[in-house]
Amino acid sequence: MFYHNTNWRPKPLTPDGKRPPADKGYSGQYLIGVRDPNTNTITLHRAPMFTMTRLVSSLQNLSAIKDDSGPSADWSARVAARRDLGDVFGTKKAKATVRAQDRLKVDASHMTAMLEEVADGIDESAAVLPTVEDITETEAKGKPGPVPDMAATTPAEVYPPNVLIPSSILSTLPIQRLLTSDDEASMRKVLPQPGPGQTDWVSSRMWALVKRVKANSSHGEGGILRTNREEARVKLRMAFYLALLWAFRKNRGVLDDKATLMGKLRIDGASNGEVIVDDLLSRFAETPRGGGKPILTTTSETRLFTHICALALHLDDFAVDPHDLALALNIPSAKVIDYFKSIGCTVSDVNVPVATPSSNALESSAASLRK
Repeated sequence: MFYHNTNWRPKPLTPDGKRPPADKGYSGQYLIGVRDPNTNTITLHRAPMFTMTRLVSSLQNLSAIKDDSGPSADWSARVAARRDLGDVFGTKKAKATVRAQDRLKVDASHMTAMLEEVADGIDESAAVLPTVEDITETEAKGKPGPVPDMAATTPAEVYPPNVLIPSSILSTLPIQRLLTSDDEASMRKVLPQPGPGQTDWVSSRMWALVKRVKANSSHGEGGILRTNREEARVKLRMAFYLALLWAFRKNRGVLDDKATLMGKLRIDGASNGEVIVDDLLSRFAETPRGGGKPILTTTSETRLFTHICALALHLDDFAVDPHDLALALNIPSAKVIDYFKSIGCTVSDVNVPVATPSSNALESSAASLRK
């Protein structure tokens, strides 16, 4: 058989020197050549094209397993047939394998309904889950320190006065005796004892605030001076509450005797003295199970010191020297720094001394804690 194709014969050049496409648009032809041996000539005859398929005659009697969709073999039917054969003629091990496979089969027809039920259950459970804000607020409340305002835009708004001190206590703290003091020495005598009255850290700041209140009062009640006076009064109350916390810790041995404790805190003559003591006991002391004497635990001390640190930030315009405060509180500087860090402060240029504040070798370094 000879394949004769003239479809791609080159064409002559055009006048502009280009050759047109060689494709003529038709396919080739199949020709059969017949040779005549007498004349030794070959005659070509056109022949149609046949599509041929190879068949194996020995396999004609076999028929493949067919499924409902067409002539292709159904694999699941083959597996089922092999399983039946193994169940009848197989060994004990083969039969055990078949039974194990049967137990592992999953009925996929029920999976859609099951998935819908699972999805509905997930949606119902997710509806009652707390939000990220709720989780953050819960974690903050669970810590022993004060609860910060995460939406604050200024340092003063992170721990506002009414968060550190209950509003009912803040507005009624007895500061009148401080304002009637003639000098710092006389003011120290009316401060809570022991502790604040013997240190310059609290008394110097309180006396500066007392002078601010008095100075603004002498210049009248209007405009900016009135605002400065009210701000100084609030800070003076915060300083007095810090002194109460300070002395409250020092008087841990008489927490079960309210009268004695009120006398030590110099609030026995105040109209709300008992209310203040009850607030301190409820927030900064713990009563053992079954009743007994209120005590200061590690958690309650941490709560007390973190409140002191937050109040100190307000008094020092949010830049506190931790070593000076540690020396006044008579606790290690490292502890004070940790308390400041726990309420969100950052430390800069701090060298923590090896000695404790009670040592004579302690020297305050140029350190600051900023909110």
